[in-house]
Amino acid sequence: MQTNKYLMLMKTYSKLFPTSIFLKVMAAILILPLLQSCDDDEGGNIIWDIVPSDIVVHVVDHNGNNLLLPETPGYINPEEVAIEYKGKTYEYVNTSELEYPCYYTHSTQDNGTRAILCTWYGLHEGHNADDPTLNIGQLAPEDDYRNEQFDIIWPDGSRDRIGFDLFLIWKNDRTDFLYIKNLYLNGNPVETITIEK
Repeated sequence: MQTNKYLMLMKTYSKLFPTSIFLKVMAAILILPLLQSCDDDEGGNIIWDIVPSDIVVHVVDHNGNNLLLPETPGYINPEEVAIEYKGKTYEYVNTSELEYPCYYTHSTQDNGTRAILCTWYGLHEGHNADDPTLNIGQLAPEDDYRNEQFDIIWPDGSRDRIGFDLFLIWKNDRTDFLYIKNLYLNGNPVETITIEK
């Protein structure tokens, strides 16, 4: 008799509260915490994860041929190049030979996070083996680099001075920003750094 009362109650309950309504209510309950986490107070809970940047240097001859390619006459071995930055000298590093190479992808070095790590390698190889460059970095734009400069020291002892600004201008209570990257070669503003040797 007790079982019959229970079954009748279940039938009555299911008529009053159909499954589709039940699923909608459950979905709303599960989504509610997600909606509450998105507020607009001073940027809300937005966490910005900004990709680190490199200063990229192209090295060419007077005909525009890449001097970092071994088959180019006048080849410059990048391992004989160095930079001087903030009173320290950094020699060329091939990051592909390091335990934690210079990649912008998520890998085992992330310690399980999705955060983009910014690692200072100093002077290192570019990311295109077919058109090699000298890269300086990595630099985090949120570190606010202004009026920075370094010297490239070439194998023949000559130098070129690279200046740069790399920073963010925050807008709308930190919900948006402008990304600023200015480059200078030997005191002159440039779009890209191309050094003719």
